[in-house]
Amino acid sequence: MTETPTPHWQKQMARSRVHGGAWLMRFDANIRSALAFAERRRRARPALAGRTLAWRRYSFLGAIAVIFAFTVFDPVVGTAGPKAYGPIRAIAEWTTEYGKSGWYIWPLAIGLIICMSLDWSRRPSRAKTLLFYRTSAITFALTAVAGSGILASVLKLAIGRARPRLYDTVGAFHFEPFSFEAVYASFPSGHSTTFGAVCGAVALLFPRFRMAAVVFAVWFGSTRIVVGAHYPSDVVAGLMFGAWFAGWTAYQFGKRGLVFDLPAAGGVVPKRSFHLVEIGRHRRLSSLLDDAHAWLYRLGGKAPPRRLRGAIDS
Repeated sequence: MTETPTPHWQKQMARSRVHGGAWLMRFDANIRSALAFAERRRRARPALAGRTLAWRRYSFLGAIAVIFAFTVFDPVVGTAGPKAYGPIRAIAEWTTEYGKSGWYIWPLAIGLIICMSLDWSRRPSRAKTLLFYRTSAITFALTAVAGSGILASVLKLAIGRARPRLYDTVGAFHFEPFSFEAVYASFPSGHSTTFGAVCGAVALLFPRFRMAAVVFAVWFGSTRIVVGAHYPSDVVAGLMFGAWFAGWTAYQFGKRGLVFDLPAAGGVVPKRSFHLVEIGRHRRLSSLLDDAHAWLYRLGGKAPPRRLRGAIDS
């Protein structure tokens, strides 16, 4: 008796199940290996276990800034309304959309899934190191943006501050906690929290772009005021909270020796060996950035820092 041949589509489904099972097993093994590695790094640094981020001064300054904006600027913005900003509002309405966390969470999550799906064991040492740094940096940025966004959403719900659109009826200092209505979810600004976390992560990973990150954070945060979605104190609180959470996340990574180092003098700095491109390209890119930075100092009539003088004179 002859056997009926297996249809082609059934063979394809069988192969897909095999490949899918192998992919899931590799993904799970990579995650377990990464978590175990991070824990071993943490235990290997007992001197850092008791160190904490210096948050008191930052919190004090942030509270002063929020209270000042709350009492001085919020009533002015509420009275003026979004129509007072003229043509700037059109630009703000376009750029403010980039404060939605989905713009950053989805690409980072996809990148992390891709990195965790690769077979690391078959890669040479340099490629494995590069992949490790990329995975660690993506995980850091994803944690900073997603974590700060979740906490900001909880705070918005618990505080329940009325948005500027209700200024004429309830004023700038009206609160309805746990109302579950969007019009009572003004403080802190969720978009500004995202801006603060993203720009904070960029400033921490790439200190050369720290000032540019601050400028972008301030501009994007300001767009929430211009479009009439938030008061200045909402924006200040969101930016500072997002930046603080990015710093706190970097500190936790630094305790494990991942991406960041924790100098004895305090603070968080990227590891000297940290790079996201091949080491040769990384050095060439760093040299070009040093040259550009040094020329900017010279154009401004200032002597470049010592670490840049070799770049401009070579």
